[in-house]
Amino acid sequence: MNVSILVTNYKKAHLFKECIKSVIPQLIDGDEFCVVDDNEYDGIREVLGQYPFRWRYLNTGNRKYRSGCKAKNIALKLSRNPICIISDPEVYHITSCITEMRKMLQEDPRQFIVPGSMYLSRDINQIIEQFLLDRKDFGFIPHSMAPYIGGAMRQELIDIGGWDERFEYWGNDDNDLMGRLGRNGCKHVVVDEFEALHLWHSRAPKEAMGDANESLLYEENKPIVANGGKEWGKI
Repeated sequence: MNVSILVTNYKKAHLFKECIKSVIPQLIDGDEFCVVDDNEYDGIREVLGQYPFRWRYLNTGNRKYRSGCKAKNIALKLSRNPICIISDPEVYHITSCITEMRKMLQEDPRQFIVPGSMYLSRDINQIIEQFLLDRKDFGFIPHSMAPYIGGAMRQELIDIGGWDERFEYWGNDDNDLMGRLGRNGCKHVVVDEFEALHLWHSRAPKEAMGDANESLLYEENKPIVANGGKEWGKI
């Protein structure tokens, strides 16, 4: 069963170069990358072009989808394979979690699977080569539930209307997705044996979110299907 790797980019092509190196060995014939680039251009298409696999690329024209929800939905709509693997461009896949997720979803398609062991580089100077030699100075989140990378059947994501595009900043949008998947019968599975490294990058200050995202996450009587019946995943 083939997978589509969903990636949304905003000024992170330099990190995606590392992400893609860790993903390529886990791909098989028929797999694809679906990349939505949300800035004017930083060379990510050239990174994709260095590798002989199928990829779909779309540039939104620098529309600044700050939370990434709309961009992720666009990538989801671009995908053509039955399994979707969501990966931030700044994630380096330490173990063969994509290979294993593929097997797990073939056995039980009603799962949303995330790596349970998430390492964090603390600053721009902590690079992958250093991590591979000695992990002790890197941050570590045991039994992490944050879906910097996650695997699910494409239809499960489609059935709940993808990501809720009302989230305008980063934070809690992924928790909302996991919650609605669970309410729709797709169980959340955390596998501690799956390891990933989240590479350092600058980000918008969290206070810019205000209380809007938390209010959306805990909204009363929230429907399982997001986006209110409107067309979603469209520029």
